[in-house]
Amino acid sequence: MLQHFTTTTTHGTHLTFTPHTTQLPFQDAMSRLNTEVIPDPTATSSNKTKQAADGTSERQAPKNWTFINFRPHAPQGTPIDSLAITSGYGDGDTTSIHREALPRLDKGSWLVTSLVDFHCHEVGNVCYESNGKFTNAVRIDPKASPLDHNYVAFPMNARESHWALGILTHASDLLEEHNPSGPIHTSLLVLNSIHGYNPRDLDKRYRDFIRLLSMGKKFRKGAISRVKLFKPEVLQQPNGTDCGLYPGHFLSVFLTNPARYEAICKGERAAGESIDDLWHGDRVLHARDNLRDLVERVCIVRQAAHSFHSGRTPADLGLEY
Repeated sequence: MLQHFTTTTTHGTHLTFTPHTTQLPFQDAMSRLNTEVIPDPTATSSNKTKQAADGTSERQAPKNWTFINFRPHAPQGTPIDSLAITSGYGDGDTTSIHREALPRLDKGSWLVTSLVDFHCHEVGNVCYESNGKFTNAVRIDPKASPLDHNYVAFPMNARESHWALGILTHASDLLEEHNPSGPIHTSLLVLNSIHGYNPRDLDKRYRDFIRLLSMGKKFRKGAISRVKLFKPEVLQQPNGTDCGLYPGHFLSVFLTNPARYEAICKGERAAGESIDDLWHGDRVLHARDNLRDLVERVCIVRQAAHSFHSGRTPADLGLEY
């Protein structure tokens, strides 16, 4: 079971969550995220020539990963059911859960957007700060782009009725400032618990989505057309109600070893085990209970914060969970 401590703030009847520190079973997750090539300043002239040829000597090492988690206004002419696109951590926007969303945690209920976001948000915090040390660092600032990172994860919504997880790998390869002349290895992985149920026109529209993530930063010429789309075999949900649990679950598994899971998803490496074992099918059975525990925990912290700062009880404020 996930064990978290979360600091919270409140706005009306919302529960608003901010990044926190914790220590969970993903102890080595972050050490595996450093996959970027960083030139050796002591390299010989022959090595420097090789680096110049493949562009690594000019790269700026990108940050490791970010998660983007809620939907802005859709561009004109873009159907609302396309992709759940967001700004990332550190820009003042956080995940909020309405009181009315809490019954959706019950077995057999569909998860609403805020719960899907929160699940991925908490998984991300675990892997980002898994060394158990306090840090004030945030994944992204207001002037940054999600594409400054190696990995960008986001929930994808299909036809307003189904959730899948998208992971953009080697995202920083697309930007001129990070990769002015080197190879572009960027791919979009779509981890979908119901195969074939994707956002409409996904093959065409994901490129528009990537353009939105640039935040105005300059792309390499022709870079977006080189992004490859993969729809790997993953766990399939056993019912019609649990799709919202799978983005957070898939992300929690992927981040334990991103390089391995990326290679398997792209067909570059054999899994060597069944789909169920690879994606920890035994653990997804408890995902709904784990998510409920997370929400209940932040509710308790929120109530305590109100009581401490106001001298009034949660009941006085109408904030009891």
